Amino acid sequence: MSDEQLRSDLTKNPRLCIFATPTAGRLVYLRTPGINEGNPEQLPVVLTVRSLPAMDYAASQGQRLVFRRVGTENEFGDSKFIVYRHSVTGRLWWSGDYRDGFPPSEDQREIQSDGRSPWEQVADWFWVRPDRPFPLAAYVVPKDLEPGTHVFVEDVIEDIPLELWNQGDSARMLSGRAVWTGEDVQLVIPRSVGIVG
Repeated sequence: MSDEQLRSDLTKNPRLCIFATPTAGRLVYLRTPGINEGNPEQLPVVLTVRSLPAMDYAASQGQRLVFRRVGTENEFGDSKFIVYRHSVTGRLWWSGDYRDGFPPSEDQREIQSDGRSPWEQVADWFWVRPDRPFPLAAYVVPKDLEPGTHVFVEDVIEDIPLELWNQGDSARMLSGRAVWTGEDVQLVIPRSVGIVG
């Protein structure tokens, strides 16, 4: 894809998401054509973050994070991570070094009354490759959202097909309705998947 073609596509669709490595000879669309439902009911919006600093920033602002793994697991990569979340503050801590794979808990004030650390593991060691999307993402749930609230997920992490063609092609759910349960974001999947002949 040429720079000119890319600029033309971005002009037509400013929400287009692409992935390119510094040495890439071509660009890969991360946001493939799919079904984008829009938010005509003006439901509260649940955003998606796809990097550790963005996740930590959202947590530092008091937002709740609901984590999901992305794509297929990498068996190797340029870097690796283990991720923890503080049970009281929600802040994240991560490491890319096997020798430093435990969050700081030397401070005795951090130890809970039952002797456990307040840090809970979010994701065990996973590999990151520059030619693939980051393998961990999170839904950002507004802090004042009540359980049972219907929401609009602007960027669906999971791969959910909504249309299938008889030749094997499909279109995935890009955005859509969900329900905040108080613990999880449960997508509302249409009762039937459209089949295009």
